[in-house]
Amino acid sequence: MVELCVQDNGMGILPEHKEKIFQLFKKVNFNSEGKGIGLFLVKSLLESNGGSIEVDSEYDKRTIFTVSFKLK
Repeated sequence: MVELCVQDNGMGILPEHKEKIFQLFKKVNFNSEGKGIGLFLVKSLLESNGGSIEVDSEYDKRTIFTVSFKLK
């Protein structure tokens, strides 16, 4: 299993939004240009191939996305 972590020091994600960000067409930051599709697609593709994506965030400090997948 390969694990890839991406971290930023941006605005973070509120705890009540952590699961919503992976839902289709759900946006929690309406100041961004996104449509709410990207994280849904990433999670769907990873899970359909035995992988996963997780988020760990401290609001107003940082967010870490961890992507895990198998190499074939």
